[in-house]
Amino acid sequence: MSEEQQEAVLIYECGKSLVWAEAYSDEVLRVTSDEVWAHFDQFAASHTIGEAKAAIALDGYWQEVYDEDGAEELTSMIMMTALSCEDKYLKRREQVAAASEVNRLVRELSVEQLQSLFERTGDASSVADYIVHQMPKGKDPFADSPRGELLGRLVVDAGSDGIRRFSDAAILAMVGARYWQYNPPATRLIDAEYRRRLRARNYSEAQGRSWTQRAAADRAEQARLAKAKPVGSIGKHCDKYLEPAGPGTPAAWVTKCSSR
Repeated sequence: MSEEQQEAVLIYECGKSLVWAEAYSDEVLRVTSDEVWAHFDQFAASHTIGEAKAAIALDGYWQEVYDEDGAEELTSMIMMTALSCEDKYLKRREQVAAASEVNRLVRELSVEQLQSLFERTGDASSVADYIVHQMPKGKDPFADSPRGELLGRLVVDAGSDGIRRFSDAAILAMVGARYWQYNPPATRLIDAEYRRRLRARNYSEAQGRSWTQRAAADRAEQARLAKAKPVGSIGKHCDKYLEPAGPGTPAAWVTKCSSR
């Protein structure tokens, strides 16, 4: 079973366990099965994985527990899984919120702001996604790239285990384009992770190159669309900036628009 299929089964198990807890347990959980099913649908669609295989794998596992240990042990295990999934999805909400905070920003973030965001959230993956989105073709070969250098440092700090949480878009971007001037450890880590993902998908080198090229084209198009003026913006100019903290008031993002 591929890593993607294993992950699909884990998400599916969370969904089924929460469905059971909602129906038969008095425990009030802070995560609903609807939230998990939405995640499963998103994951399955992006990895072309069907629900049927996940259902077969989970049903087989639950049947084994029932046959070996009985119904009481099975229900206890399902409830423990539901509680574990509650913790998992509460953390996922925080990660999604951090990513949304990055994507919501209209103007480019400075290296200092990106570093601050990472230190506050610990979410290197979202920072990496932001950088490759803003730099779909990598760094200018004739200029310094502070954000690219930050990206390289995040890769090294994350290590081989940490970068497994980076998105395909970020990994493919760093394989297909240069982001840092000289950082051999980061380059080796990204190359190794890229090849691991190729093996997981049973991709050949040629398929891998095609995968990378398609991803680069998608990133460039997304970046182009992100810079386009939204509907209704004609004749209006908006800037978003960080209002520094004052006595008794926290820092906050402020949007100001003016007619042109």
